[in-house]
Amino acid sequence: EPGQLVGDMIHEVDLYTTFARLAGATKNIPTDRIIDGLDQTALFLEGDTHGRRDFVFVYQGPALGATVKGDWKRHWISGDPGDVSGLANAYFFLPNDPREKNPMMVNVFHFAESFNRMRQRHAVWKLKYPDSHAVHGAPFTGLSNARPETRAWYTLPVNMKDLPFDPTEYLDYELPYQPTNK
Repeated sequence: EPGQLVGDMIHEVDLYTTFARLAGATKNIPTDRIIDGLDQTALFLEGDTHGRRDFVFVYQGPALGATVKGDWKRHWISGDPGDVSGLANAYFFLPNDPREKNPMMVNVFHFAESFNRMRQRHAVWKLKYPDSHAVHGAPFTGLSNARPETRAWYTLPVNMKDLPFDPTEYLDYELPYQPTNK
């Protein structure tokens, strides 16, 4: 309805499947890989009062950085020594602390085990469906008609000769361009 405020959780990956449904293109969604997006069409257009997602895993690079479930967020990466036990000061009540400045601990002891179980289920899922390695190199490279602004994105901000090692030795793929410092 007009003027309605929906506060359900939607993740950016949900837009892919939702837009595919709206465009009548669900047959084009790949079936040879895991697609994380959930179709949220009912929430957006059909007046459904609940989204189809109630948790999301947040990554920091390749590492699981946090889990959000409902109004709560649990940081997995933190400097808190209690983090090892799962009882770290790393829980945040997002409606009252959207910037995650005031971690809570005492009043969330009962959450620790449920967040730990979600993380374990996620780890099992990742074992069954591991991440694929990057095979195409840096984005926006190899374009014959790239704008200067695009070329600047893949121009290294450091002189390769000044580094004590060759960073390209640690890549699992070959760069489609020669690293440059121009």
